[in-house]
Amino acid sequence: MEILKTGDLFRFFRLNNKQKQKELLDTNVSTYSRIENNTKAVNIDEFSTIADRLSITAEEFVRMSDLDKKQNDFISLFRYCSEHPKNNEKKKRLLSHYFNKSIEKLNLRELNNYIAIKLMFCAVYEEVEDINEEEKEYICSYIEKRTFLTHYDYNLLLNASARFNKKQAERVVRKAIPVKNELERSHKTVIFAYNIMRNIITMLIYKSDYETAEKYISMTKEQPVNSSNYEQRMNIEYLHNLVQYLKTGKKEYSEKITRYIRTLEDLGLSETAKVVDEEYEYVITNKGREVDLGGGNHPIRHIKEN
Repeated sequence: MEILKTGDLFRFFRLNNKQKQKELLDTNVSTYSRIENNTKAVNIDEFSTIADRLSITAEEFVRMSDLDKKQNDFISLFRYCSEHPKNNEKKKRLLSHYFNKSIEKLNLRELNNYIAIKLMFCAVYEEVEDINEEEKEYICSYIEKRTFLTHYDYNLLLNASARFNKKQAERVVRKAIPVKNELERSHKTVIFAYNIMRNIITMLIYKSDYETAEKYISMTKEQPVNSSNYEQRMNIEYLHNLVQYLKTGKKEYSEKITRYIRTLEDLGLSETAKVVDEEYEYVITNKGREVDLGGGNHPIRHIKEN
């Protein structure tokens, strides 16, 4: 289904339900008609009433509307360029989000996109530089000043988290976990939050800092289990077994990791299973050596979003 304007989407659901315009607002019909024709902005009270009478959730409505069109367009462009990096026309459009940008003047969404381009394309396009220490410090300081982290805060941290040093990671973890009002958050925001922890733990493992990795694993395990984060629990349990195997060499932990990889395969997640297997072998082979996480020339399974 194509992305629709607010009024067009209201009309789509109303006709689908075989409802009349007068059923959707207690004011006169012309008020609703103007909303549906996109000549009147809908306020939050009107939206709540209309959505309730159309029997649609706010989340479903937003996903099908053009309310987040700018970001959805960026995500589509970002993903296209990651799969077709030699398309110059798309590359030029993507890099318009990168060139001549001062991070202090970017809003949170723009900053998130700027950092995502750096991390994903620094090893692809020679014009794109890797994230630098000044930028990492700016992100940490920005997050520390926030009293409530929103979706784009978590998205920004998810993208940058595997590149923080130990002290920077500690600073952002204090803000990111536990997730405030977790049960009221969107599924994606909660997933982002727990994947930040996964990225930071992975970074610490690659730096052979198993003690701090264990501390963050324990912290993550202390968070309440719900339907939004059970998959992340499986990831964290894998990392726990990986750290224990690296520390002790006991076969029981290696066998648990193998079972995890086989479970992923049984679930049809063969690509994920392959990457986990590669990561496992890579970490074991490079045990005791600090690995540079820049440039993307290793199988580290840290998770990036945009």
